[in-house]
Order: sequence, then C-alpha cells, then structure tokens
Amino acid sequence: FLLADKTSSTDTCLKLKIAEGVKPLIRCLKRDNRREVFKSNNIWCALFRLLPMLLSGLCLQSKVGLDPELLESLFQDKKTILFVIRAVFYRTHRPDITKEIHQWGGKIDDGMVPELLKLLDGYIKKVVCSENRPMLDKDAMNSQLMDIATTRIVYQHFDPDASTFIIGLTYLVKNSANDEVKEVSYNLLQSFVAAKCVDKDVIKAVIDVGRHHVSCYEHACSVSVLTIQLVSSSVKDNPIPVANESYMHYAVKHGLIEMILGLLLEYWNDKGEIEREQDRSNLVNLLTRVIQSGMEIITSDRAAKAIRARSDAITLLNEQLESSISRICSVGKQQTARAQKCLA
Repeated sequence: FLLADKTSSTDTCLKLKIAEGVKPLIRCLKRDNRREVFKSNNIWCALFRLLPMLLSGLCLQSKVGLDPELLESLFQDKKTILFVIRAVFYRTHRPDITKEIHQWGGKIDDGMVPELLKLLDGYIKKVVCSENRPMLDKDAMNSQLMDIATTRIVYQHFDPDASTFIIGLTYLVKNSANDEVKEVSYNLLQSFVAAKCVDKDVIKAVIDVGRHHVSCYEHACSVSVLTIQLVSSSVKDNPIPVANESYMHYAVKHGLIEMILGLLLEYWNDKGEIEREQDRSNLVNLLTRVIQSGMEIITSDRAAKAIRARSDAITLLNEQLESSISRICSVGKQQTARAQKCLA
C-alpha cells in the first residue's frame, strides 16, 4: 500500500505491475456475499476500508493527476467498475455491511465516496471519452458508457429492484451533504446523458432534482444543461438541439415547465443569490434553450394536454415569476425580454 502511494511519476511501470496484482483482490472483495477466501469477515472489512486508498494511490501521478494508463489498466476489468459502484452505495443502500464494518471496529470513511467517484469520472473522461480515441470508436464508447450507467448499485440477490448507477447518481445529488460528491455526480450524469444513456426513469429523476433538490446557482445550471441533453437529439449544423418528442412530452408530464419556472424564480430574483447579471443571463439562456428545442412539441395537442393537467401549479409559478421580474431594477431590458420570452 505504501509502495503504491509513494512511488513517483517515473514509476508508472511499477504501479502497473501493482495494479495487475491487485485485480484478483478486487474480484474477491466484490463478492460481498461470498468471502471464503478471506477466512475471516474481519479481514474482508479491513481490506474493504483500505482498498479505495490503494486505488487512489495507484492512479494519482504528481504531474498529471489521474494517470490514464493506470486508470485503463484497473478499470478495463469490469469487476473493478462493479466494486467501485457498489462500494459508493454501501453506506446508503447496504445497512447490513455498514453495521458489520462498525461491529469490527471500523467505519466507511467520509472521503471514500468522493474519491471512488473521482476515479470513475477520471476513467470515463480520460480513457472512455478520450479525444485520442478515433471517431469510428464512438459507438463502442457509447456502448461502454451504457454498460456503466446501467450497472446495478447493489447485488440483485440483496435487492431485486436495485437502481441503476445513473439513477443512483441522482440519489447522491439529492441526498448527499458532501458538495464534492454532488459535483462529481453531476459530471458523471452529464457524461452518461451526453452518450444518450437515457430512459423515462432518468428523465423523471432529473426533473425531480431540478424541482426539489437544487441548492445553488451552479447546480441550477448543471440541471439545465442536463435537461437540454435529456430531451433533445443532436442535429448536425444546428446550434439549437431538436427535441425528442417522446422524451419532451414525458418531461412536461413530470414537471419540466414547473422546473424551469421554479429555477428562474429562485435564482433570478432580487434576493442577491446571483450577484452578477451575466450569471442571471446565462441561466435564462440555458432555460430558454430547453423551451426552444421543443417549441413545436410543447405546443402540440399531446403536450398541451399534459400542461393542462398541471395548469394550477404552472400558473402560480408564472405569476410569482412575473412579479419577481418586475421588482428587479438592476436587470437590463434585454435580459427582461429573454425571461418574458421564456415565460411566453
């Protein structure tokens, strides 16, 4: 462990050998219901608490941060991905293991979850989605991301209805008190959504985040970017994404309009949450793009029916936002016009 953590950036070759040697240990630790190889549950618990530190020590290089070569060596084995994803959710979704580790005199360290998430985020950005990959590899890249996004966060023998990793990330955004966990979770969500790892459950979960679990301007922008990617399909040479009719209708049905109005009301107001007018403008632009991408769909009969079903909540938020806009003297005419356009 000390060797892996302290070796310098010139010792990549040695670290690669250590990474190869540690893979069998990861495969054994991953089987949290079968521990015959460890002889003792105490040994399993002790090694589980230490392994995240070992993985971070292996992959970190002083000059380059997370080393792509070491990340690829570790994470090309799907068992490592499984271990990392499930370890992230032990504290929240495996009370039996949390209790067991506590009984053996240990605990799941607060810093373990963000460290493991950063390793996985680094692997996705620096290896799976690396600019060095040829364009012909895009389908393979998206397939690889889909495999990671749809991995179950706990074994199905423990919970037959276990969530997928991408849904689990929305859980972390909603419930984690650690800002670093939220930030990395948003980054991972954007990677998956950009690769179209999207279904109706993901749309519903992200809309719920936007409506009920946004706590700062930066997260409001993150949710807005996610929503644009969720409900749209890319079209070549078109700066405005084109909405996916099925996804846009489903998003409206589950509160897209209320989410947009609510974020504008909360973060574009006279309370001082956003001090720079440019920030207000950025948020309005992002939310306006959501509307622009699906203008034809939102005005269709199918979407109009979904909007009518939610008309009371939409009307109330609309009136509150119009009142808030009228009180903001510092906002220029151009910004006010953008917000009015988004409202219309």
